[in-house]
Amino acid sequence: MEAKVCSVKGDITASRSVWKLVTADGTPCEPTFVTGGPKPEFVDDSRLAPGDCVIGNIMFVVPWDTRPATALYAPPTLDETKGGLVRQ
Repeated sequence: MEAKVCSVKGDITASRSVWKLVTADGTPCEPTFVTGGPKPEFVDDSRLAPGDCVIGNIMFVVPWDTRPATALYAPPTLDETKGGLVRQ
């Protein structure tokens, strides 16, 4: 999945571990930390100042017989989980 994180205010650290994919039946899929996937890869633990962004690909472990339906971004410092549809 291609992911993009931007800092709106304050310094943040962007990490792939706070991303989840969820299938249509509600099954959560965790990111892997395997390298060698599609380029550019998401740079883990990127320090971002206000106005900075990081963009890259994150690989996930997804059951072979399902497709992801939603991507969730839920860092512990965020008051609510942000989600979006996965382009098929």
